[in-house]
Amino acid sequence: MTLFLDTSVLISACGSEKGASRHVCEQGVTHGWHLITSGYCRNETLRNLPRLGAKGLQAWERIVEPRI
Repeated sequence: MTLFLDTSVLISACGSEKGASRHVCEQGVTHGWHLITSGYCRNETLRNLPRLGAKGLQAWERIVEPRI
């Protein structure tokens, strides 16, 4: 199954350790999901990521970005 992750999902995945968006990013490979996004959503997420602080950036680098 292919799942498109829009900006709101990407930001939510970075901002909440226990939310559904983070779960999708963390468990996608385990469930055989192909996670995709667009360049626009990626860039929009990167522009807004500083609002989440250091933990948000760490989540992006460790969990979210490597899987999309």
